[in-house]
Amino acid sequence: DWNWARGLATDFASKKAGREIRIADLQGEWSLHPTIRLRDVHIANAEWAEAGKLFSAELLEVKIDLPELLRGRTVLPEIKLVKPDIALEVNMDGTPNWDLATEAADEAITPEDRTEAPLIGRLSIEDGRIRYKDIKRSLDIDGHIRTVEATGGEGTGQVQLNGQGTLQGERFEIRLVGGSLLSLREAKDRYPLTLDIKAVDTQGTISGSLADPIKFDGLDLKVRLAGPNLAKLTKITGVPLPLTPKYDLVARLQRDEKVWGLTGIDGNMGRSDLQGSLKIDLGKPRLYLEADLKSKRLDYRDVGFLIGVPIPPDDEAGRGTGDKVASASLKDEKAQGAQKQKDVVD
Repeated sequence: DWNWARGLATDFASKKAGREIRIADLQGEWSLHPTIRLRDVHIANAEWAEAGKLFSAELLEVKIDLPELLRGRTVLPEIKLVKPDIALEVNMDGTPNWDLATEAADEAITPEDRTEAPLIGRLSIEDGRIRYKDIKRSLDIDGHIRTVEATGGEGTGQVQLNGQGTLQGERFEIRLVGGSLLSLREAKDRYPLTLDIKAVDTQGTISGSLADPIKFDGLDLKVRLAGPNLAKLTKITGVPLPLTPKYDLVARLQRDEKVWGLTGIDGNMGRSDLQGSLKIDLGKPRLYLEADLKSKRLDYRDVGFLIGVPIPPDDEAGRGTGDKVASASLKDEKAQGAQKQKDVVD
């Protein structure tokens, strides 16, 4: 029975975190690789936060490699969580509720470098829940994690996550497959990632790699998006996107600080086919969008948002009674080159 140390452990952890931490039961075993079991774990939330607790779990089980810890390395061969509940919130000032009082605790949660992350061998999460609320962005996500399994081993395992919930009142589903927890920590290797998401009537697939998954830098991802209207993605991206007809597009997504770029765009929007590139610069005083597009079959109603031409009310989704509006489709399969259009919107 390790409960003799429970009070000392919770007092120490509470002071480090700047939040009250409660544990109902503490058990463990003595060995070079001890397993510590914490039952009914609770971490208090920020005073301003809506949820009562930042984190709670029915069971938190951690196996520690003591020889590695004595060498200054944090190696956790196994972590098991049963019914974890994480409530993340950001207030109007942009302050997150996981911004803890001490610098040491904050760095432990959000390391500046991916090599500073603990080395985790196997992670198992059962019946988990994650909530995220950003008041300023009117973003509210409530997700339930059904399974998350990871086997680090020699770096051949994967992280798998399946979740569902609501995004601003609309249902979403997500499936994520990432590299092993070992590769998450290795700075010399790019981190592989595949993400499938269904949200706001849109289906998206993202696959590729990141140079630094902790900072979300060095993106090199292939993206496929299909949906009724690009403007619906504003809820997810936070970037105002134009009203468009239905679309099915593939592209390569890259990021350079505050500049997001889509290259190799290929697909259809409404009645038109589109190829080219698009860049959004969030670092300028005003939103800056630059598009370099070409089309072999162009209907002005499909790309009118780029030149200020509204989509006709009876044809908003590229469907409906389009015959009532004179078609401006430009078709010339025998043409030597495709029509090219470059628009800069500032």
